[in-house]
Amino acid sequence: MLWLLREVTATLEAIGVSVIGHIDRQLYPLYQADLAAGRITEAEARDLLARWMLPTDIKFHVENNPWPESSTCMELGGCDADGRLVWNDLTRMIIEVHREHKLFSPKLNCRFGAGSPQEYLDLISDCILSGHNHFALLNDDLLIPALVRAGKTEREARLYVNGGCQETIAEGTEHSAGAYYYFNLARVLDLCLRPEERLPENLPAPVQDSLPKAVDAPQSFEEFYLHFLKEAKRAIGTGARWAVALGRDHWQVHPCPFLSATLDGCLSTGNDYTQGGAKYNNSGLALCGLGTIVDSLHALRVAVFEEKWLSFGEMQEVLAGDWRGREELRARIRRLPRFGHGNERVDVLTQRVAKDLAAFVRTMPSERGGTFQGSFFVYYAFRWFAGNTRATPDGRKSGDLLTQGIAPGRTTAPKSLTDIFHTLSHVDFRDFPGNCVLDVQLPTGSRFPKDALTATIRAFGNVGGPTLQLNAVSVDDLRAAQREPGNHRDLAVRISGLSARFVCLEEYVQNEIISRALMAAGA
Repeated sequence: MLWLLREVTATLEAIGVSVIGHIDRQLYPLYQADLAAGRITEAEARDLLARWMLPTDIKFHVENNPWPESSTCMELGGCDADGRLVWNDLTRMIIEVHREHKLFSPKLNCRFGAGSPQEYLDLISDCILSGHNHFALLNDDLLIPALVRAGKTEREARLYVNGGCQETIAEGTEHSAGAYYYFNLARVLDLCLRPEERLPENLPAPVQDSLPKAVDAPQSFEEFYLHFLKEAKRAIGTGARWAVALGRDHWQVHPCPFLSATLDGCLSTGNDYTQGGAKYNNSGLALCGLGTIVDSLHALRVAVFEEKWLSFGEMQEVLAGDWRGREELRARIRRLPRFGHGNERVDVLTQRVAKDLAAFVRTMPSERGGTFQGSFFVYYAFRWFAGNTRATPDGRKSGDLLTQGIAPGRTTAPKSLTDIFHTLSHVDFRDFPGNCVLDVQLPTGSRFPKDALTATIRAFGNVGGPTLQLNAVSVDDLRAAQREPGNHRDLAVRISGLSARFVCLEEYVQNEIISRALMAAGA
């Protein structure tokens, strides 16, 4: 019935429905009853679970697909509406069967908290370290309060699920449109430093007027920061207004009465969910490049305004030249403390940037009567946006990768995960109900034993980290797979909000994943 209702809804309404359910919470009472009545054995249940999970991988051809994004996810663990922990035989079997059959979908979105049983987290850790890189680990102790701060009741917040990758949705009460508006923060900084010289000649005036304006010879870091913040708000607001204008009449073009009838509020108001009929009607805003922004702002603060290694104008010239001939300066800047290094000054700056952005985002109305809600959400925009972002003051060259979610940059690796967690502890992620995600690449084998990984997951939760995604993979294996793909067909990697067979990926994606090893060098 779960599959039938999902597929019927998606087909009748011509929409994508991501979540298949909070499976271990919803189905465990039925499994218990069938087991007690002798209608099923555990072996038969495991076989049924395998058959139940297989259709998505078959439908999306994961064996050969370079981007097998189905968005199909299921929720496991966490708690029920009364706050009772969800961990049972069905939870265990689903995870074990998923690994046994080397499945990719439905995605394993596993909720956890301080009260999560050791057996549950050990099972997840064991799967990851065996190369089953298919988990998003969502911290209930942060995400439930974030949803409550955004206006949900605690009972509603406890029943959150995910809309595709990691975007949080209160089950049955909202449509959050969590991943439809991506915003390139680093491009705003780029344009604040110097205007774009290659704009199309026929660019409409409203678009030209909306572009961030370059600052003229700021006298202090504070002056530059306030200019950047003003221009970021202006650009974010413009994009939000465009999104609202596009979505305001959506209910007349593509109403969804069947799905709307399942959401609290739509029947009582007589309004489709696309018209704002649901109880909650927020829209997501994924902010991309947090670490790039923080590293660049700190570099400007130290190199230009405090220690005066060069003037602001000279920095503009360096960036215009894409750091050519300035390798000594670039190396000096890259030795500065950075986002994720656990440096107090940088961490306080991170805190300020996140707080200022979150405070503005939640003031913007959505087209359905709610508001926008911010996230540092992980999809592949950090790679796609990079090609449109010129050189930045952190030493990044034009076209180089932006930072991913709430992960540090890769050119100067943190010494340890502890330093990354220390930085994240400064940010109140309850201000980002759309979710924020840390991606980490781990060394494989005995260098990271299971008990250490379980302790790492708990530590991430304890410092207020929202969502953790882990790749346990050998760089040597990745490079060998590039040379001899036929011998590494089963090598699975986490890309962003999805996983894939490494050998099926395009080369630029493979190389990007290999480059993540820099971030785990001190792990």
